[in-house]
Amino acid sequence: MTTQPVPMEQFQWTFGDHLRKIRRIAGVSQDDFAATIGVGKKSLAAWELDTNTPRNMVAIAKRIELAYGVAAAWTLGLTENPRPD
Repeated sequence: MTTQPVPMEQFQWTFGDHLRKIRRIAGVSQDDFAATIGVGKKSLAAWELDTNTPRNMVAIAKRIELAYGVAAAWTLGLTENPRPD
């Protein structure tokens, strides 16, 4: 049996992956999550699927930090620590 290395890209999370993870751990629907961070459900759904990205990802990440206590830097994929400093 031969094996193939797994491409490293498979281990990288997208912005949408981070949003979905936060929302699911928080246990809220897309409707509720979107309302809490002040965006439309359709926009959030597109972001989670990575078919679109917000114009200002930093602002969205900051809103999430304020509402859910998840570090904006983690939401943006800049750190591995999900807790704000």
